[in-house]
Amino acid sequence: MHQYLQVVVLVRDDQGQRVNDYFLEFLSPQVAGEEDSVFLHQKVLDDVHTNTIDASLRCLFIDRTDLFNLFYDGVRTQVALSISAAPLGDDIRYFDSTKEGAKGHLVVHDAKLDAREQLPGRPQRPCALAARR
Repeated sequence: MHQYLQVVVLVRDDQGQRVNDYFLEFLSPQVAGEEDSVFLHQKVLDDVHTNTIDASLRCLFIDRTDLFNLFYDGVRTQVALSISAAPLGDDIRYFDSTKEGAKGHLVVHDAKLDAREQLPGRPQRPCALAARR
């Protein structure tokens, strides 16, 4: 049986306003080219649902088994996330000096547990519920 991760993503702009029309791209920061991104989207990311009430929310179903058994191979040890958002109009867009998006990515997962725990946004201590177990 495969293990899955369910991840809920909420996107807001720099003013705190929710962004409804965006695209998330997963990639390997260690390998150049688009093949890793295509592989992640076809084999590891099983499904994406946009919330019907709030389009700024996405629910991602990630096949953890395929991530560790197929994607992580010693060279590829991290997953990064890049985001592109549709412009709001001709003169208003989310990223400066580009119409398609901004360059850059954020590492969101690592094959190594100790490295994973140091990623930005990860809690530095166990939550209260986990501490009671």
